[in-house]
Amino acid sequence: MSFLKMKILILVLLILILVINVSAVNIVNFEGYYTTIAPGETYQLEYSFNKMILEKEVYIIKPDKTEYKPGLIFGRLNNKDYLYFYIPENFIEGVYKLVIKGGFLDNGFLKEFIEEENFTLKTFNGVRIETPIVKLSGDEFRIKLFNLGSESINVKPLENNFSIPFRDSLELNPKDRKDLIFKVKDSYFNIDYVFIDSGLKIYKIPIVGKGIKEEKPIIDEKKPIEVKKDLIKFLTENDNIGVTIQNKESKSGFVRFMALENIENVEVILSGDIKEIVSINVSDVGVLKKDQIYNVNLIINEDRNAISGSYGGFLNILSDKGSVKMEVSVNVLGETKEPEKETPETIEEDFPFMKKNLSEVVNKKQRESVDARYLIVAFILLGIIVYVFYSISKRPLKPKGVKEVYSRFKKR
Repeated sequence: MSFLKMKILILVLLILILVINVSAVNIVNFEGYYTTIAPGETYQLEYSFNKMILEKEVYIIKPDKTEYKPGLIFGRLNNKDYLYFYIPENFIEGVYKLVIKGGFLDNGFLKEFIEEENFTLKTFNGVRIETPIVKLSGDEFRIKLFNLGSESINVKPLENNFSIPFRDSLELNPKDRKDLIFKVKDSYFNIDYVFIDSGLKIYKIPIVGKGIKEEKPIIDEKKPIEVKKDLIKFLTENDNIGVTIQNKESKSGFVRFMALENIENVEVILSGDIKEIVSINVSDVGVLKKDQIYNVNLIINEDRNAISGSYGGFLNILSDKGSVKMEVSVNVLGETKEPEKETPETIEEDFPFMKKNLSEVVNKKQRESVDARYLIVAFILLGIIVYVFYSISKRPLKPKGVKEVYSRFKKR
């Protein structure tokens, strides 16, 4: 065999080795969040490599077999990698293929891997998650949503064990961008998820916590303690509202407050049970100017249909810089009844302490009714007596010594 043929054979063997070593094993473990996506929505993917990757490439194969390279954004989720990108709104319906392709070293040889995952693009009233990853750093976090469709939708956050939403639901009009804001209950976990239901689809947003809870550091008394800067000053004696009303009664008033600095993206919302009977008339989003005074008008039991009981909650002023809240409590009294006619039974039921004198009350009422009958009989008898005496006095008697006087009235 000539030297040239030997070189060609070695080259062919090397090529075969490389082809054979295009990894058939699972080099990439990845999970796309959705199998069906609307044009314009967010594609989200978690992945991890079992080998040391030298290079990687991510692209989409469209239904017409052409390639598209999206604008990828990468993140880190504890021990996993994370990427997301926005599906172009002009993409047509069909089956698309996400491809992750790259190379890795194995025993000194450069090998190639290719992993693929299909997803379906379908036109429906979709929502773009514009905050596709959250890393907890404070007491609150927010997720920005964008309604891609042509109809209004109502999105609802589903319950989790580490946060409380300020809103139970959020209405998104067509092409609206609004935030769902959450209060953090517990931030000491590695990774968890917030789920948001649009009625057509449940969206998944990863939340990166602070990991294992750390011991509280010893505070150096010489070091000044950092105080959170106030954003809002309530111009009332107490930072709370307490009202008592009848169940058919309505009251209105306002809360006056002053902005201590310029604040944008301000929302004023109610949280808690008071949302059932208290309404506010402010816009969803606004801008506050420093040292300006603002009023928030509240109407309590506007429809006058509240049932009796205690309602509690908060008036929350939210912004990009933080939030403040005012406690609100409303006590609704029961319905007032018309006074009922007293009977021995009602007296005993309403006033138990009178039970021992009940027989006396009954006997007294009976005696009063008997005395009235006697008076009527006596009055009739007295009338008869008067009539008799009157009749006797009309007879023509002739008393002695009064003949002349009597004769004047004698009948003729």
